[in-house]
Amino acid sequence: MDETLDVDRRYKDGKQCLRETRLEDAIRRLEKAAALFAPTHRRWIRPEELAAVRLTMALAHLEAGRRDKAHLTFKALLEVHP
Repeated sequence: MDETLDVDRRYKDGKQCLRETRLEDAIRRLEKAAALFAPTHRRWIRPEELAAVRLTMALAHLEAGRRDKAHLTFKALLEVHP
C-alpha cells in the first residue's frame, strides 16, 4: 500500500505543478506516477485513477506544446479506461 500513497502524492504534486504552470515539473511527476500506477493498478488502484493521471499528463504535454506526446498519452489512457 505504500506504493499507492507514493503514486497519490506524485499525482497531486503533478497537478499542483500544472496549476502553477511549471510544465516540465508537472510532466516529470505525472510520468513517475503513471509508471508506478501501471504495475499496481490491478491490485489497489481503479482504472479511473490511472486514467486521471494520464489525462492530466496529456494536458500538461498539450500546454507545453508537445502534441505528439499528448496524443500518445491519450492513447495510453484509452487502453486503460475506454
